Amino acid sequence: MKKALSKVRWIISTLKNYWQHILGASMFLLVILVVYWRDLEILVNEAFHTEALSHILLLPAFVGVLVYWKRDVLKALLALDSMQKSFEDMLFNSLVGLSLCLIAFLVYWYGSYTFYPLEYHMFSLPIFVAGAILIIFNLKALKALAVPVVLLVFLVPIPNEVAYALGGSLANLNTQASYTLLKGLGVPVTLNMTYGSPTIMLAKHQETPIPFTVGVPCSGIYTLTAFLMFAVFLVAIVQASAFKKAFMFILGLAIFEVLS
Repeated sequence: MKKALSKVRWIISTLKNYWQHILGASMFLLVILVVYWRDLEILVNEAFHTEALSHILLLPAFVGVLVYWKRDVLKALLALDSMQKSFEDMLFNSLVGLSLCLIAFLVYWYGSYTFYPLEYHMFSLPIFVAGAILIIFNLKALKALAVPVVLLVFLVPIPNEVAYALGGSLANLNTQASYTLLKGLGVPVTLNMTYGSPTIMLAKHQETPIPFTVGVPCSGIYTLTAFLMFAVFLVAIVQASAFKKAFMFILGLAIFEVLS
C-alpha cells in the first residue's frame, strides 16, 4: 500500500513539475501518429512480408531501450533546464526546432509528389523528431537522444535503384571472393564475366559446367542494413572510448563481409 501511494505521489509530482514538457511531447506524438500513421502501417505490413524491411521490426525495441537507458540523463537535464533557463537559449532552441520541423514538412510534401513518397515521408520523420525535441526540451536533450533519432533513419526503405546498385556491387565482390577462395582450394572453377553478373562455372568431367551466380537478393545488402542498425545500437550502449567503438564497428563490418 505504501509503495502504491509513493508511486502515485511520484507521478503527481512529475506531472506538476514537467506538465509543459509532457503536454508538448504528447501533442507531437499525436501529430506523428496522425501524419505518419498510414506510412507506418505500410512499413509494418511490408516488414512482415519483405526481407528488405524485416529489420524495422526490431527498431522500436532498440529506440525504446536507448530512451529508457537515457532516462536519468533526461531527468537531470530537465531539472537543470528549469533552474538555468534563459530567454536566448529558449529562442535559439525554438527557432532551430521550428526550422527543422519546417524542413521535415517540406520534405514530406515534396515526397508526396514523387515516385518514392514512402521513402521521403520516412526520411522526414527523424528531422521532425529532432525539431520537436529542440522545441520541447533543449539542445542538450537532443544530444542525449541523438542515437535514437539517428536510428529512425533506418525506417527509410532503400529505393530499388539504390538497392540494386549496391546489391550488384556486393554480389560482384562476393562472387569474386568466392572464386578466389575456391581456386585457392584447387576446385575446378572459372569466372565468367562476359555478360551480366560474374558467374562461377564449376567444371565437371565431360559434362556441362554448372553456373553459380550471386543475385542481388543474396548479395547481403538487406542483411548489411540490419547489421548497420544493430551496430549503431551496440556502439551506443557499449561503455568505451570513441576510438574503441569505431574499431569495433569496423571490425564487425569486416567480419560480416568475410562471412556473408
